[in-house]
Amino acid sequence: MGFADTGKLGVAVRPRVYSDRLPKNVAQPGLEGKKLFQIGGVNPTIFNLDAALHAKITQSEYFKCLYVFKTFDKVVDLIYEKVTYVEPFTHRGASTKRSLQKQPSSAFCLLLKLFHLRLTEDQVRELLDHPDSTYLRVMGMLYVRYGGDPSIYWKWLGEYCDDLEEFSPGIQQMHTTTVGAFARRLLTVAELDLYGTPLPPVGPILEYRFSVHLAAHDDVAKRAVVNKPRLSTLAVGASGFLCCARDFYGEDDGEEDAIVWRADGVIEEVEPPYDGAPEGTLPRFKIKFSDGATAMAKLGMLRFPEEAKKKRSRSRRRDRRRSRSRKRDRAAPRSRS
Repeated sequence: MGFADTGKLGVAVRPRVYSDRLPKNVAQPGLEGKKLFQIGGVNPTIFNLDAALHAKITQSEYFKCLYVFKTFDKVVDLIYEKVTYVEPFTHRGASTKRSLQKQPSSAFCLLLKLFHLRLTEDQVRELLDHPDSTYLRVMGMLYVRYGGDPSIYWKWLGEYCDDLEEFSPGIQQMHTTTVGAFARRLLTVAELDLYGTPLPPVGPILEYRFSVHLAAHDDVAKRAVVNKPRLSTLAVGASGFLCCARDFYGEDDGEEDAIVWRADGVIEEVEPPYDGAPEGTLPRFKIKFSDGATAMAKLGMLRFPEEAKKKRSRSRRRDRRRSRSRKRDRAAPRSRS
C-alpha cells in the first residue's frame, strides 16, 4: 500500500496528519507568574512574519505535526536535531523549474512554534546564550528580531555584535559567518530582508539610533584589541583604570547618552568566556564603584592612564603643528605681481 508505518497486527496504517481545525496558538504550560517576552511590532498577530511566509508555514504538514510538542525543552531539542541553516525557505521537488516549489524551512516552522509557546524572557536569553548549538543562538536572535518591538532590539542583540562563534547560515552551506556579524546584519538598516524575505521595519529614528550604537560598539571592539595585553593584570581587586559608566546595551529610550568615564571602579568579579567559546573570546568584568553602583564591562569599556596621556599628547602635537603652520603662513613673503 506504500505506507511506512504498521499497526500491532502488521496492517499498514496511514501516517497521522493533523487537521487545520486544530488550535495552533497553544502556549506552553506553567507560564503563571513568569515574565513573558512581549510580542510587539506592526503585525503581532502573525509575529511580524511576512504574510506569505506565515501562510506557507501554517499550511505545511511539518508545522502541523509540531502541534504535539508543547514544551520549550522539547522544541529546543528539535531545533538542535533539525536546524542546519536559517533561510526561511527550502526547495523541494523535481529539478525542473516548473515543479520546483518553495517550502518553509524547518528553522522557520520551529520559529513560529516558539512564538506559539509564548517564551519567557529567561527562555529567550537561554536561546541566545545556549552552549550546545549556534543555531539555537541564532533562533533566539530571530525570535527577538521578528517578535520584539524595534525599541528593544539593541538591548537584546547589541552585546552579541562582537561574538566570534562561526556557523553557516545558508542552505547551500557555501560560506560561514559569525554570530556577531549575523547580529549586526539584523540591526543594520540596509539589510531589510533575510534571504529575500522582508524583516520587520524599524523606522528612521531607530535606524539612526542603531547606527550610533554600532559605531560606539566598534570603538569598544577596537579598544579591546589595544587592551588585550593587559588581561593578565585585570584580576579581582584591580583598579587604576577608567570604566565607561554608560549602559551600552540598555533599552533604547531615544535619548543620546553622554559617555561618562569613571575612575573609582574596582574589579569585583571576572566572568570568563563560556564553555566552548571560540578562541579569542574575551572575559567580562563586574566593576564596583565607590558609591556602591556596579556595571558589567567588556575589555573595550576600560581605559588606562597611559592611553589617555597618549591621546592628550597627540592632541597637543597636532595643535603645535597647526600653530607653526599658521606662523609660517603669516611670515611667508607676499608674491609681487
